[in-house]
Amino acid sequence: MKRETMSALLVAAAFLVQTDTAHACACCTEPGQRFEYAGAIDTYLRAEMAQMRFAPTAVLYSDAGFPDSVQGIRNPAGGPYGVRASIGNVVSFEFTDPSGRIGRLAFPRPNVMGRFEVDPRASVGPVPPNGPSLYKEWRLQRAAQFRGPIAAGGPAVFATLILHGDGNSCSAAPNFKRWTLTVKGRGVAFTFLGDLAP
Repeated sequence: MKRETMSALLVAAAFLVQTDTAHACACCTEPGQRFEYAGAIDTYLRAEMAQMRFAPTAVLYSDAGFPDSVQGIRNPAGGPYGVRASIGNVVSFEFTDPSGRIGRLAFPRPNVMGRFEVDPRASVGPVPPNGPSLYKEWRLQRAAQFRGPIAAGGPAVFATLILHGDGNSCSAAPNFKRWTLTVKGRGVAFTFLGDLAP
């Protein structure tokens, strides 16, 4: 093999190694990393959220004042509620209480969402080669309608859906495992907690 050809191949191989390393590190994290941003929901984010599947049950958040601390749901149950939910052009939830009564909440998917990522600094050992795992949130907020037999407050409410996850600096649907839905309005204040299906 000619010396010129060998040199060209070595340069190409070095370039490929550097490219792979740069690509891998695009998703790397750093100790103490923190990121908070509100921006447009682009095509990629819409597609990832559309892939998310909700587990079939959820529970109401309950504190020491439960059930009196829950407003806007008739006879709030301590047990699980059935859930049917999806994120498309409309974010929709259907909740079924243990007695079979149904409530529905829906709002148009907002054009902007909040993103939060942080190194929780929970590990005391050596930092992994590609950095620590981040805690992540994607947040969707919008005025919503809450209706049905279990809805005790007015239909106009403000809803915040938080998708919880973890992982490196590159986010995709499989990173997210849990969700929180907080709903507030006149005479309405409650929070549902649930999981995303694998």
